[in-house]
Amino acid sequence: MNELTFLFLLVGAIFMGSGWILQRFPPKANNPWYGYRTAASRQSPEAWTFAQQYAARMMQRLGVAYVVGAALALSFPTQAQWTIPLGLVVFVIALVAVLIHIERTVRKQFPQ
Repeated sequence: MNELTFLFLLVGAIFMGSGWILQRFPPKANNPWYGYRTAASRQSPEAWTFAQQYAARMMQRLGVAYVVGAALALSFPTQAQWTIPLGLVVFVIALVAVLIHIERTVRKQFPQ
């Protein structure tokens, strides 16, 4: 197993687990410690509940995508110097894209 595969498996497991926890034990009310907390998600109790459920699903999907990426990463050479930087770039891009998608969905569902 190369570094990229390990990185994608680790990140995938973290996202799937975090999404499962958020789905199974959603925060009951708007709070500063736990849950998907943005201005859009805090605008109403309905928006908060929707954002928690939607973010949990998206985190789980992102985790699955990383595990699939880990399977694809098995085809890369194990000694490549660019595997960790590539993994980190993919991680950041995917995370930002998912956060933007969640925000747009919450704002579309609950316009101000």
